[in-house]
Amino acid sequence: MIQRNIAEVQPWRLIVGEVLELLTELASKGIKLSFEGADLKCYAPKGSLTKEISDSIARHKPEIVNRLRDYVDFQASLSLVSTRGKTYGTSRASSAVEERRVPPVDPPLDLAAEATLDPDIQPPAPNGDEADFTAARTILLTGASGFLGAYLLYELMKTTEACVYCLVRCRSESDGAERIKKNLLKYGLWNDDFAPRVIPVPGDLAQPLLGLGTETFDKLCDVIDTVYHNGAVVNFIYSYNSLKDSNVRGTQEVIRLACRVKRKPMHFISTIGVFPPTTKTDTKVLESSAPTNWQGLTAGYPQSKWVAERMVMIAAERGLPVRIYRPGFVTGDSTTGIWNTDDFLARMIKGCIQLGSAPDMDAMIEMVPVDYVSKAIVHLSRQPEVQSNVFHVVGRRYIPVGELFRIICSLGYKIVLVPYPEWRKLLFDDAKTSSKNALYPLLTGFAGGPPLQMPAFDCRQTLEGLKGTQLTCPEIDTNLIGTYLTYLKDSGFLDC
Repeated sequence: MIQRNIAEVQPWRLIVGEVLELLTELASKGIKLSFEGADLKCYAPKGSLTKEISDSIARHKPEIVNRLRDYVDFQASLSLVSTRGKTYGTSRASSAVEERRVPPVDPPLDLAAEATLDPDIQPPAPNGDEADFTAARTILLTGASGFLGAYLLYELMKTTEACVYCLVRCRSESDGAERIKKNLLKYGLWNDDFAPRVIPVPGDLAQPLLGLGTETFDKLCDVIDTVYHNGAVVNFIYSYNSLKDSNVRGTQEVIRLACRVKRKPMHFISTIGVFPPTTKTDTKVLESSAPTNWQGLTAGYPQSKWVAERMVMIAAERGLPVRIYRPGFVTGDSTTGIWNTDDFLARMIKGCIQLGSAPDMDAMIEMVPVDYVSKAIVHLSRQPEVQSNVFHVVGRRYIPVGELFRIICSLGYKIVLVPYPEWRKLLFDDAKTSSKNALYPLLTGFAGGPPLQMPAFDCRQTLEGLKGTQLTCPEIDTNLIGTYLTYLKDSGFLDC
């Protein structure tokens, strides 16, 4: 086991010196903070968030985010620590922090029992005036403040004339508009011409009626023609119960909106992760294959997506027009290299470069660039007739982990490939003296043995739907990996 040492305690000392007093005050008022990237979110009981507290949080936002990141990293390290049989408690201030990487262990789940849809959610019978799949004038998009969501919004702006209502957690419409704009600017996608057609909707997937209230929810039900449900909390350490409100109950509320007043075509962005890993090397999943083996799913995120997808299929059985898209491991833009640097694979690449070592494994990685994913989804979503309502948006060729890092070596990075157990030991040994490795916050994910193999995913329906277009998934080769590394280095993410 990793032993506790002075280097690991330093982040905690910083928190004690600069943030503990603030967290203690917030905890006493029932106010909680969480962060995603550089964004700080605040959850406060009604009347508890005074202007003075709000101004103080806003004024010190960058420092608070850094200190909270230190705190959750420190908590992650505690789950790996065993010192003389002692356990380390947390102070009252810790209740003011949403621990994003080490949630409590939940009791056993029956996901099949979880996958139910409110019986009151019923789409009206067809009456001939529903918007079709090809000509929506008004679209609801969830998840526009994320990575794939930014690209979906960009494609909808470029290929349709529709107004896109974007559900986003924000204080006001103006705050939401600024957040959406900043997100697209971050990925080089924003155009000022988009502004009149991008309509922010302040809300929250985790709340009943999407946090909109009855009046606003009903108005949106009346105005929206088509729904793209891409929003979800993506976290591979969180438990199912930690993600249920946003990813499961939020999906039910989106389905409710799609069914109320008029039937609205619903496009659900799922994941190939609804199928569990396998020990077999010849397993192939067809687009027509139903994800029935929920017992093989061990992480909260794919569990939540499995339940959400099943709920969408129940809605389809009740008559809602539905299409489901299962992207693979979404990576950076194939042209610009722009990537969400908080993504696991980006962290894996940086962490191995920092360590000077990578696992030499035959396990295959499925990588699919975000620009291809977004273009494919939007194109497929606008076809009047398709042979399938489920699409695997994946690459046609996978790449072994070892081959990926050999390509990185060929591009000038000094990495020694070693067997997984040896690489894991190097990573954990490094964590004993430093928390600087990009994989340090994710150490719990490497606590077991080597990862299992994901099955191969057939994508013939996707390819059939893309016939006649110029859309092809880029190969995972030296050119693509070189494009990614150039961006990661130029952006400052790769500083090693």
